[in-house]
Amino acid sequence: MFVKGIDVSKHQGKIDWKAVAADDDADVKFAYLRASYGDDARYEDKFADNWVAARLNGIIVGAYHYFLPRKKLSTVDKQAKLFLAQIDVVVPGIDIGYLPPVLDVEEPAKSVTPAEYVAGINRWIQLVEASPHFAGQRVMIYTSRKSWAEIKNPSGFSDRLIWVPDYSKDPPRLPKGWKTYTFFQFTDKGKVGKIDFCDQDRFNGTLAELKDLMYMATKPGSHVPQDLIIDLSSSDTPRSVIRPGADRLVFDGYKLHWMGQNPKSYTAFSGSADEGARESIKDVGPTPQGLYTADPAEIEKLVPTDDWGANRVPLRPLRATVQRMLDCFGVIRTSMYIHGGTLSGTHGCIEINNDEDEADFFQRLKSYGRKIELEVRFVGEREKKLEETKCPY
Repeated sequence: MFVKGIDVSKHQGKIDWKAVAADDDADVKFAYLRASYGDDARYEDKFADNWVAARLNGIIVGAYHYFLPRKKLSTVDKQAKLFLAQIDVVVPGIDIGYLPPVLDVEEPAKSVTPAEYVAGINRWIQLVEASPHFAGQRVMIYTSRKSWAEIKNPSGFSDRLIWVPDYSKDPPRLPKGWKTYTFFQFTDKGKVGKIDFCDQDRFNGTLAELKDLMYMATKPGSHVPQDLIIDLSSSDTPRSVIRPGADRLVFDGYKLHWMGQNPKSYTAFSGSADEGARESIKDVGPTPQGLYTADPAEIEKLVPTDDWGANRVPLRPLRATVQRMLDCFGVIRTSMYIHGGTLSGTHGCIEINNDEDEADFFQRLKSYGRKIELEVRFVGEREKKLEETKCPY
């Protein structure tokens, strides 16, 4: 039993992830995205956009780093810090599910000895596994039989998961030390969706086993399997398939849904009282569709008013959401909040219309104690009256 996927980098350019997800022949269930290359901070500038867009289209994601061997460990530190900085952009906390981090070991040794190469690998792994984003997850190695042999088949790694490229053998030839593989890259000439060429991969197991590789660390060293894919495709009411332990928010234009172990929905509204108001119009249209985060540390207590209620928390858009605003509207909407109030309509914030619901929501957010992700995706009549024909989401 295998699960199909792809891995991509800047070489694929702008990716239409909706087309990738719709390609029945490719049947892509997961995607590994190159987050960083060496210590060049400008190299993978589409990583965050790809991460968010892939997830929004129901594809499980993971990140990998292309390792450049160096004599000085300080330069390896820069590579690890760059990789973690890229992850920090797309992961608001440690409560978002994704596949284990990967170190791509294929660059020829050239100016370093095998021992120096291996010291760099160990250093990168040490720094990444110490990050809160990967607490409890172990780095997986991507390497071929040939590349591993070039650094003298180092010991001490065979208990790690391995991702093997091999374009001439199926199953792949394994590097020395490993007895099985987790991922298999079987071609670099795949055509998927609207992508003309990309690497295609297989996971050696079932979809359920793939999802079990996704972890949320409630504290360093603890494992809680998570599946954080949100399915909004088959109903006007969002359905969560989140396993207990990780919560999310979904606003559908009518209700703000707290989704997780103890789900609850709050009647809410965004934009002017005219439901035909467009996302692009500042201070009139509703909160633009996309992904945001809300941080309980930023909750503000207010003197109660009809406009704002007694509480508000700012919405922080993820980079791909900002990019969608620019691509679709040519303007970035800012200063948006979740707040209370009793007036009909807002200037673009999400308003919880009932005082008791407002108090309950903000108490719950405060008790949650960490950033929570919000997806804005309109349904029903609200969806039909938005700018969907011009800029589908």
